[in-house]
Amino acid sequence: MATVAETWFSVLGLLVLVLCILVAHLKSGRKRWRLPPAPPGLPFLGNILELNRDQKTFILLHKWSKIYGDIFRLQIGSMNAVVLSSYDVVKEALLEKPAHFADRPDTLTGAITSEGGQDITFSNTGPTWKLHRKIANSCLRNFITGQNLEEIVRDRTLQMLDIMGEENAAFDPSTHIKLGVYNIVCGMCFNQRYTFDDPEFKELENTSEQFVDIFGRGLPEDYFPFLKYIPSKASKDLRHAVQSYLNIIEKHWHQHNSTYVEGNQRDIMDLVIEIQREAKKKDDSDILEAFTDTRVIQTIFNLLEGGINVISLQTLWLILHLALHQKAQENIYKEIQEVLGTAVPCGTHRHSMPYTEAALSESLRHGTMPALGLPHTATRDSTLGGFDIPKGTTIIINQWSLHRDQRHWVDPETFRPERFLNADGKFLPKPPGFLPFSTGTRSCIGEPMTRLTMFLQLVMLLQRFQILPPPGESLTLEPADSGIVSMPKPYKIVVKRR
Repeated sequence: MATVAETWFSVLGLLVLVLCILVAHLKSGRKRWRLPPAPPGLPFLGNILELNRDQKTFILLHKWSKIYGDIFRLQIGSMNAVVLSSYDVVKEALLEKPAHFADRPDTLTGAITSEGGQDITFSNTGPTWKLHRKIANSCLRNFITGQNLEEIVRDRTLQMLDIMGEENAAFDPSTHIKLGVYNIVCGMCFNQRYTFDDPEFKELENTSEQFVDIFGRGLPEDYFPFLKYIPSKASKDLRHAVQSYLNIIEKHWHQHNSTYVEGNQRDIMDLVIEIQREAKKKDDSDILEAFTDTRVIQTIFNLLEGGINVISLQTLWLILHLALHQKAQENIYKEIQEVLGTAVPCGTHRHSMPYTEAALSESLRHGTMPALGLPHTATRDSTLGGFDIPKGTTIIINQWSLHRDQRHWVDPETFRPERFLNADGKFLPKPPGFLPFSTGTRSCIGEPMTRLTMFLQLVMLLQRFQILPPPGESLTLEPADSGIVSMPKPYKIVVKRR
């Protein structure tokens, strides 16, 4: 007869066997993920300390791509993310599998900025979002093609150049650029024209700087959601900045509704009012749902904030590039003289000015103001670059890496407009690897407006002035410490009247 000890050993052995079988069964039923490689991180925190320590996040991620490849993982607090650093994997995500990666991650930044998903930028895709975006894109396109934008750009740029011409010594061009760009974008949105001492301009300038600073560094609540119950100073500041923007827009929205005259379209707000009123007449519930007052104001906010910051910072990069590269500047001026002389530039002149267009594109590439594009999220289990991407993964696109990929760009750190010209000297608008405005379902609807504005500003600027570095001072192309946004360090220039 078996002893008590033997019996217990038998029972214990049986339990161990059953447990091993159960574990093996569970493992066999669980998907075995082939995940991208990742830099080492700490438990719970992941890689957030390294990301916070480096003030140029996009450059740190670019360095990591050299170690871990074109697609690698990050853990940022509770957020699981994947960084895409090559044109091929970005194309796979945004063009070949758009439905898999079209939505945005659920973050406090997105919720605050979009009033809970009422905008185009942060809200998720769906029928209402598609119609909302379609209407906004149509309004913007109609305003551009109707010559309204060109008139505004020329008027506001002349104002900016007159003020620049009053400078008798080296000066920081940032405030001049901001005045010109704010007046262009606000003129387009709600027919406004500011002066330096206008209180609303000052409020916009301060709000914009605050918004870019917070947005560039992110909110801790985005990575540790439980912190939303003890709001950070950054999240409070973001709410204040967003509300300041919205207060200005709402003021002009109410003024426009009370002064609107049918058939007299002063700006994009009037175009939107016309669409809303036509929809009410026809009882078009789809348009009325897609274009509520809140969504309209959010649309103007997207155009205003995006236009102001993108065009201002890209123009600052452009002026810096030209100050440092006199040969490129003279090539543009030579083309201006051949095509225009002193005549007023128009959008139609772009087709006859390939070098000028190439210089603009090269500045967009080299500066890459949106260094990290707005994040996407995986809406389902998918794959990218041969790796598994679990549902809910945040997708970060490092546009800085794309624009410095030596597989597409020879000597990427060199400013060379000729890389956007073919052998016949014709402009190459979209060579592989060039994505300054993203691509696919969520590509920037403001691209035509941005490029047209920058072209007209550049031509008018160089018709009047030569841009020079200050005597005895050195300028740098090293970006400022600004998180996910690429902006030049403060600099000064001298303008010499031609």
